[in-house]
Amino acid sequence: MVQQAEMEGAAPVFAERVRELRSEVADPQVVEKARRRRFGASYRLKILEAVDRNPQRSGAHLRREGLYSSHLGAWSKQRDEEALKALDKERNSSLLGFLRSVL
Repeated sequence: MVQQAEMEGAAPVFAERVRELRSEVADPQVVEKARRRRFGASYRLKILEAVDRNPQRSGAHLRREGLYSSHLGAWSKQRDEEALKALDKERNSSLLGFLRSVL
């Protein structure tokens, strides 16, 4: 067994070695200001289509892509709103065309 005197003498040496090792370890690369991820429209649609094709695997899609369920909800809502806007534009343009032809 190690004697008490040997342990007391080893403690400062061990502490010094730990300090040396810590100074040798490279600092992890941390950016000063975090950047939010941005997802393009084509990527969003690709993910939504994959989830729509197989809703039971939506959790697997989210884990694989590093996404949250809130992403799906927000993107789905945006997709639906854009579809409604497109329908409104189409309906308004056809209504205007009809009114022009009548007047």
